[in-house]
Amino acid sequence: MTADIFTLCDFAQESDGKMTVVGAFDTIYARQFPATHPFMCLALRLRFYIHEAGSHSMRIAFAGPDGADAAGPIEGELAVSDFAGSSRVVHSVFTFVNTPMQREGVVGITLSIDGREVLTSPLYVRKA
Repeated sequence: MTADIFTLCDFAQESDGKMTVVGAFDTIYARQFPATHPFMCLALRLRFYIHEAGSHSMRIAFAGPDGADAAGPIEGELAVSDFAGSSRVVHSVFTFVNTPMQREGVVGITLSIDGREVLTSPLYVRKA
């Protein structure tokens, strides 16, 4: 499995097998803390290969600047089948509304598939 897309953005949607991602970013600015970010999406496009057909557990964890959970994890199962070729993509979009940002720092967003950490992407929270 590889992650073709794993990004925070202003907007994302999946429609008829196509993913639209608008305004990808890795930094949020706030004038003061605590702050609230009004709206953002996490867009994922995961590519599974034919030998990986079946059910896979997925977990997305958010670790704050102090290492503690910045938000509850997202957990679920991905059913991967119907291969038209040697690989198949699975799209997922998660929407966050009024997300609290307690302080400046880095939030690590970690994707795990079947209990194995696949990648970690940073969200930088900065004072404007």
